Amino acid sequence: ESIAEFERANAVHVPPRLGSFLKSRGSGVYGTIEIHDLEEIYERYAPFFDEPSEIFTKYLPFGCNNRSQELWVLNVSESGARFAKIGHETVPDDWPEEEWEAFGSCQDSELAVVGI
Repeated sequence: ESIAEFERANAVHVPPRLGSFLKSRGSGVYGTIEIHDLEEIYERYAPFFDEPSEIFTKYLPFGCNNRSQELWVLNVSESGARFAKIGHETVPDDWPEEEWEAFGSCQDSELAVVGI
């Protein structure tokens, strides 16, 4: 399924920065970094949400660093996605308190390592 089809089916906008990466490299494991297949995100994360409807309407957990045990999450509820690294054990209800930064302009070194 293409990214455009995924966006239409799930009423979510995949930010261009992530979309370009997925088109050119795809999901998978890159060293200690794992980038999720968009089609698997809902099933993977829904059990951890009190409100699974927040997946794609508010949050897009697109990957993780398996070494540091941090999830890579986009807040897609506002115009201009915001990015945060969130500890694996942090429940989604606590995600709003995390440090979020503009995804389009963030200079995170781990994102750069995998080419996002």
